[in-house]
Amino acid sequence: MKRRADVFVFIAAALLAPAVSAGQITSARVEPDVAKVGDTVTLTLLVEHHPAGGVMKPALGATESWDVRDAQVRVVKLGVSEIVLTLSPFDVGESLALPPFEIMEQTPEGVQKIPMEPLSIKVESVLAGEED
Repeated sequence: MKRRADVFVFIAAALLAPAVSAGQITSARVEPDVAKVGDTVTLTLLVEHHPAGGVMKPALGATESWDVRDAQVRVVKLGVSEIVLTLSPFDVGESLALPPFEIMEQTPEGVQKIPMEPLSIKVESVLAGEED
């Protein structure tokens, strides 16, 4: 009878344990949605991750069309973090793609990449709207 109770406790614990899936970006917000070359653009990502882990700060530096000026990671609650990136475009375009950041999650099993959907905004020339 004791063995049957032990099996029951093990199965109940497995069923009641929180399911931990791979990390995911649940929200992405870009402000402003229209910018001029050299403006500051803020990309805010809300990331769900393993509760015993966290997300790593993305790398700073320049890409083909963007300068990545700052990156901050803040824990919102257990298993949820917010990443705030400060960017500056130095190219123009109707739909200028933001850099594809590598968002890395630290879990008890190791490090894994969290996929990020492509995002873009309109970037105008600093001369846009000026009359001669």
